[in-house]
Amino acid sequence: MCELGKTIKRLRINKKESQQDLADFLNISFQSVSKWENDIAMPDITLLKKLPIILMLLLIIF
Repeated sequence: MCELGKTIKRLRINKKESQQDLADFLNISFQSVSKWENDIAMPDITLLKKLPIILMLLLIIF
């Protein structure tokens, strides 16, 4: 099973970011982030380019 949801959640929590914060970065709803983290849905293919960049920025900045 894909670990993407767990990875997103772990990185987000480690950097003390809310689901809303990540959603704002990606210009989506916090409900979408919640669905990813709970493996209910996967990020849209158009976000796959942005998502690693945002997660790396969270690692570097915070």
